[in-house]
Amino acid sequence: MNRRVFYFSGYRMKVFEWLHNELLGSCTFEPDDEGFANFSFYLKNASPVPSQLLVDIVEEDFRRELIPHVTGADHKTLVTRLVDRHYRDEPFVHIEKIGREKQGRKDDRILLSALTNQRLLKPWLDLFRHCESPLAGIWSVPLISKKLLPLITKNNQNVLLLSRLILTAQRETFFKDGELLLSRQAKFERDNRETDNALVAPESLTSGVMQIHTFLTNQRIIGFNDVLNVYCIVPSDFIPSLSSKRFDSEKIKYHYVDLESIFKQFNIKEKNQYHADILYSYICAKMPLLTDHYATKKEKVFFYRYLISKSIHIGAVIGSIFLLIISGLLFLNTKELNQKHALLDANRELLQKRYAHDFAPLEQPLTDSSSIQASVEFANKLSTETDNSPEIYFSLLSSVFSQRYFSDIHLDSLNWKKYSASELSQILTTQQASVAEATATNAFQEEVPLEESASEYMQVLVSLSGYLDTKGRDYRSVNQLMNRFIGQLQAIPGVIRVVVLKMPVDVRPGRSFADEKSVKKDLKSQDQEKIESEYQIIMGFDLHSIVDFTAATEGEL
Repeated sequence: MNRRVFYFSGYRMKVFEWLHNELLGSCTFEPDDEGFANFSFYLKNASPVPSQLLVDIVEEDFRRELIPHVTGADHKTLVTRLVDRHYRDEPFVHIEKIGREKQGRKDDRILLSALTNQRLLKPWLDLFRHCESPLAGIWSVPLISKKLLPLITKNNQNVLLLSRLILTAQRETFFKDGELLLSRQAKFERDNRETDNALVAPESLTSGVMQIHTFLTNQRIIGFNDVLNVYCIVPSDFIPSLSSKRFDSEKIKYHYVDLESIFKQFNIKEKNQYHADILYSYICAKMPLLTDHYATKKEKVFFYRYLISKSIHIGAVIGSIFLLIISGLLFLNTKELNQKHALLDANRELLQKRYAHDFAPLEQPLTDSSSIQASVEFANKLSTETDNSPEIYFSLLSSVFSQRYFSDIHLDSLNWKKYSASELSQILTTQQASVAEATATNAFQEEVPLEESASEYMQVLVSLSGYLDTKGRDYRSVNQLMNRFIGQLQAIPGVIRVVVLKMPVDVRPGRSFADEKSVKKDLKSQDQEKIESEYQIIMGFDLHSIVDFTAATEGEL
C-alpha cells in the first residue's frame, strides 16, 4: 500500500508519505506565496499515487438530529431538509446514522457534520485540481478517531478522547456507546501555544474537560450521576507527571494512553518521533479510498481518471501474464506432442517390420482372393442383367391382351429401356404430373405413391402404344374398358406404376365423344378414326421382382 496523506490543521499543510506501515517522510507547506509555489511544485513532480486530505479545523460543525424511522425516498427527503436547514450552500457535508432511540417512536439518530469555512481549503484544493493530482477524498480527524477506541478502552459508554495534533490546540471528541456525538478543536492559552508540554498543564487539561462535562449534562447527553472517562493520548514522557497531579473527581476519571504503545499496536515503523498527527495520518491511510467524508465529485475527478488508467494498466499486465502462461502451456504441449509423434513413428516402423516378417507371404493370396470375389460379384450382376430381355415382358403383357374382354384393344408397338431406380422414379413422376396438368380431371387412373427403392438392379421403362376399336361404344363404355385394362396392367407382378399418356377418348371438359352418330362421324376417314382412338401407356418394372416371380412360377410348373 503506497499512500500520500495531506494533513491540514486550518493554517499550514503537511504531507506524509506511507509505504504499508512505514513512514517514508514528511514535509510542511506554509500558506503564503512561497508555500503555495512549493506545494504546486511538489504535486507536479511527486509520483502519481492515491492522495488523501485529512482535515482538523475549528470550522467543523457537528449536529445531532432525530428523524422518523423511514427508508428509501422518504428518508432521503428528510435528510435533505435537515441539510438545507443547517448547511445550505455548503458543499462539504457528511451524514451518518448513529443509531435509534430506545423509547417512544424509536426515531433514527442522525449525525450531521460540515466544513463551514470554504476559504480555508479553497487555495489548496485549487492547486490539487490545477496539478491534476489524484485526490481520493477529504477525511475528518474526529470521524476517524473511532478507530482508536478498541485500542484504548473496552468501556465505550461515555468516552472523551483528547489528543494534541498541533501546538496551538487539542482535539476533544466525545463518544457515547461507541458513536461520535460531538467534537471540537480547543485552542490553548496564548502563553502555552508554543511549548510541547502545554497538554500537561493542569489549567489547559482540566478547564476544557470541565466545560465539555457541563455541556453534556445540561444537554442530557449523559446523566448527572454518569462518569465521564477521559482518555488522554500523550507521549510516554508526560504520563508520570500527569499521574501525579490526580485530576480525577467523582464524575470525571482520567486515563493516560502512551502514544508509543499505540504505534506498536498498529505496527507503525517509526522509531524517532511519536506524534499524534503521524498516528492520525496512518489511520487515514488505512481508510477505504472510495468512502471519504466530505469530497465532492469535482475534487475527485482526477482520482477517477487515475483509477481508470490503473485498471487499464493492470488489465494489460494480467493479459500479458495470461498470454505468457498460454504460450508456455502451448510450448509444453507442443513438446509433448512431438515426443508422442516420435514414439508413434518408432511404433509404426516396428509394426511395418513385423508385418513384413509375418504377413508378407500372405499378401499375394489375400490380393488374389479379393480379385476373385469382385469377379464373382460381377458375374452374378451380369447374369441378372442378362435375364432382363424383352421376351420376359411379352409373356406378362400377353396375359392381359389375350383376355377376351380386351379383344378390341390393339397393340402397335412396345419399347423398353433400362434406368436406375431413382431415374425411373423421376421419369414416372414427371410424366404423371404432365398428364394431370393437361387434363381437368384424372378419373381414369389413380395416383400410386412411389416407394424409394434401394435395389442395386437396373429397372425398366416399357412404352405401349396402340388403338381401341370404338365402333359401337359410347364414352362411358370406353372409359370403363380402359380403366379395367389399366388395372390389369397395374396387377402384373413387378409393375411399379402405370401412367397413361393418352386415352382413346378426350376427357377434358367441354369435349364430346368422337364416335357418336353424327354427320361428323360420316365425314371422318378410317385413318382419322384410328388416330383419334390411339392410346399411349408407360409402365415401370422392377427387374428384381420379375426375376423372382418368374423363378417361382417355373418352380411350381
